[in-house]
Order: sequence, then structure tokens, then C-alpha cells
Amino acid sequence: LPRTKIDVTDQRKAEQAVKDSEERLRVIAETAPVPIVITRMSDGTVLFANPQLGLALGYDPDGVVGLPAPDFYRNPERRARLIEALAARGAVDGMEIDLKHAGGETVPVLVSARIIEFDGEPAVVSGMLDITDRKKAEAELADYRDHLEDLVVERTDELARKATELERA
Repeated sequence: LPRTKIDVTDQRKAEQAVKDSEERLRVIAETAPVPIVITRMSDGTVLFANPQLGLALGYDPDGVVGLPAPDFYRNPERRARLIEALAARGAVDGMEIDLKHAGGETVPVLVSARIIEFDGEPAVVSGMLDITDRKKAEAELADYRDHLEDLVVERTDELARKATELERA
């Protein structure tokens, strides 16, 4: 029987290029300094989560996949609004959402998300930025502003009393 020699060099190079590309993307996703999550659009099941998501929410970094994303929302209607905004525009940038930490605390985050196809079905890829420190600073500034306003009212009242006393004298 005659043998046919097939050169598979190009095919092997292409396969290696795909493997290299997949490895680069895996490293990027797993080492990104912000939480990244991919959820199924239809039911919100977590399909992928990088370790930072688990750490940010107090879960085992490997234990988040398969959980329902709506359970992580302090107010599940916010997820519905996120999905509505994504359906309307295809992207959301900087939407403020309160998530639930495993310990029960609220974790305020800014979410940016895009609709993608993942494993052949519509999904949402989201990146998050924890704004807990910013929210604390805003609250402290509001308290300080309120205190200053109280001081101004007190001083104004005091000056008005003094002015009245001077007029009577």
C-alpha cells in the first residue's frame, strides 16, 4: 500500500498558538487585581470567578462557581436593573451595587459589565471595584459637614442674641 505523507506542522503550530493564547488569558483572569465573574444571563449561575471575587466576598475562592449570583446581591432588584441595562445597551460601566459578604456585611462595589457568549450561551462578564473605603470617607465627610453646619447655626444664634443684648443696652 502506498503511504501518503501529510505535513501537520502548520496544524501543530496553530494548536500550540491556541494553547498559548488560552494560557495567557487564564493567567490574566486569575491574577487580575480586581474581582471578575462570568454569570449565565438566564439564571445568574456563576460560571467563572477569579480568586479575587471569593476573597472580596469572604468565600473560598474556588467555591463560588455554580452558586447563584443573585444570592450575592444585598438587593436582588439591583441585579435585575443591571441585566435590564445590559439588555438595553450591551454594556454597563460604574453601576453602584451593594453585595453581601459571607460574614453578612455589605460590600459596596462599582460594577462594569458586558454581555458575552460563554460556552455557547449568553453570559455576563463583570469586573468590580470595592468602594467600601470611599463610602466610609463620604460618610465621615457628611458627618463633618453636618457638624460644621450645626456650629454655624449655633454661632449665628449666639451673634443674634448678642446683637439683641447690645440693642437693649
